[in-house]
Amino acid sequence: IDYGLNDGFDPTLLYANVTQWQLIADGVTRHVLKVDDVNHDVKCTFLDEGHVCFDQRYIQMKGHQLEDDLKVAYPSLKELERKTSLLMDVVERGIQASHGKTMPKAFSDLFLAIQTSPT
Repeated sequence: IDYGLNDGFDPTLLYANVTQWQLIADGVTRHVLKVDDVNHDVKCTFLDEGHVCFDQRYIQMKGHQLEDDLKVAYPSLKELERKTSLLMDVVERGIQASHGKTMPKAFSDLFLAIQTSPT
């Protein structure tokens, strides 16, 4: 419920349904920002052409502040301090586990621009 999903949600279906991603984004944003309503100011398109809209207040948080706020909202994330960084956990369990489906298209576009730009 803290992640915006209903009881009984089958996590194995997570990457098959981008609609669930919006519910999770909204649930996490509400939980971290401690608000009842979230805005959908910023659209993030993924490699599979699905998209999620985020609240600008969440998106524009400074990285260390966001990480601290996430650990307050979700205390189990504190365990990652000893194992790996939160960013690496997101990459490993989010992007890699989804076989790239959760990679923002902007990252791919940036990497392509770097590869094709003259040196």
